[in-house]
Amino acid sequence: MHGTYPRAYFGPQMRPAYPALRAGTIGVMVGGAGAAARNIPAYRAGTMTRQEAVADTARTAFFAGAAAAVADAAARALGGSGALPTAAAAATGAAVMYYLAKSANEKTGDEK
Repeated sequence: MHGTYPRAYFGPQMRPAYPALRAGTIGVMVGGAGAAARNIPAYRAGTMTRQEAVADTARTAFFAGAAAAVADAAARALGGSGALPTAAAAATGAAVMYYLAKSANEKTGDEK
């Protein structure tokens, strides 16, 4: 192929949802680690069963992942950097965490 250059490889194609998915994955890891750090002492003290600790850790990890993904999408919709997208990400993440926790507590009857 005379006159053409080889196509450079820059990694996988960036799909529109990929950044939010990546943010959600990081949110799951950070939220799960934080919940585990909170629940391990309660489990060791006997105030929480193993099943309760695992369920709460998984639930919190899911909530944090969902909040991070939605917050990332909100920030990117407003340009991705600066004060307004940062404020939007923080407010959106807090709102998602609040709504998910409130919905879960209403279903289980918990008052956490």
